Amino acid sequence: MDENENAEDTDVSEASTLSLNSEFEDPEAETTKRKPTQETGETSKRRRTPLNPAFGDDAEASGTSRLLSKPVDGGASEPVDMDAYDNIPRAFPAPELYPAMDRYLPPHVRGKSIEEKVAYSDDILMQYAPSQKEIELREYRDKIISEYPRLHEKLYAINPTEIFVPSFIKAINEKTEDRFNNIISEPSPGILTFEIFQPEYCEMLVAEVNHFQTWIQQTDIRTEHRNNMNNMTYLDDLGMEYMLQNLMDRFISPISKVFFTQVGGSTLNEHECVVECHTDGENELAVQVDDAELTLNVCLGQQFLGGELCFQGVYCEKHVDTPTRPEDNFEYSHILGHAILYQGRNRHVSKVTTAGKRYNLVLGCKSAGFRQVCKQLGDFSWCSECKQEKDRRNREIACTFMAGFVQK
Repeated sequence: MDENENAEDTDVSEASTLSLNSEFEDPEAETTKRKPTQETGETSKRRRTPLNPAFGDDAEASGTSRLLSKPVDGGASEPVDMDAYDNIPRAFPAPELYPAMDRYLPPHVRGKSIEEKVAYSDDILMQYAPSQKEIELREYRDKIISEYPRLHEKLYAINPTEIFVPSFIKAINEKTEDRFNNIISEPSPGILTFEIFQPEYCEMLVAEVNHFQTWIQQTDIRTEHRNNMNNMTYLDDLGMEYMLQNLMDRFISPISKVFFTQVGGSTLNEHECVVECHTDGENELAVQVDDAELTLNVCLGQQFLGGELCFQGVYCEKHVDTPTRPEDNFEYSHILGHAILYQGRNRHVSKVTTAGKRYNLVLGCKSAGFRQVCKQLGDFSWCSECKQEKDRRNREIACTFMAGFVQK
């Protein structure tokens, strides 16, 4: 084993802080980040980025900055007049964007009119441009991050020894199936349970959520955009985005790579995380599936009765309304600090919390690559009904073949 592998397997407990971003390790950097976020975001939209390093820091300093060198066939170059794009209707207002793209257009487009090149560029840009909803969400988060007075700053980075129970840390350090099997139970096929969070961490996270909800009700922030919907608090909105990505990448993916390889567990790259609050007297929710390849659900407490999680089988969109088979039924009772990890497409319903108040952290883990493969290949063999249909077809083919063989 080389040095890089040894370094990667270094005991997690020895690291005082694990983070995807160094800002969590430097209090001054974190403070600098939080306070001017809104102003910095506005400035970055106005700032003009030099399109050619030869023009220095100020792209407006020279009249020659209005011309770009454009590679053409044969390795030669010819100037691109940026002014030619100024009066052409376009989807994006940035004046330097289209001339910059001009040099990379395919040969059959390069010789066309400015209007046609703009239309071609617009089609490409629209595929990658954020939607209006995404822009509003980013602005919403920036406003919260810049103004929200955090209650427990340590929640916004990962210190393993303060978050996880020792048995979980030891298993993650070793990253072997045998070690995972020592801490993980599989009470039903494709459903894993294990202890993960310390009680003190659960209590701290619940306090932060309640503190945030109290603060947001006292401000003029447009809360209906994300929070207070179905008693959910989106932790990414509080500024925990990097910490949660770290949680998925460093502590959940090692498990999913062992037990959920066939459903995207090896390629998790996106997440969404909420803390749900359920109180006595609420109506029972409808049967649902999660928009995630895998879902991690951890009980944060507090004192409660009821609220069991009832599963009804894994089905694709086509078969989501298929009647539940007896073998698909499984009921799970929440335990403080314990996690349940399952496929997001596993239909489930949460029973009513009959007494007290129950908090759950729900982390949806997504794999864009796995979704693309399923879409292109049309392979949903992870679906219970699709799998049975495939087995039936294989049996029919085998029977037909054997019948022909016997006749011969």
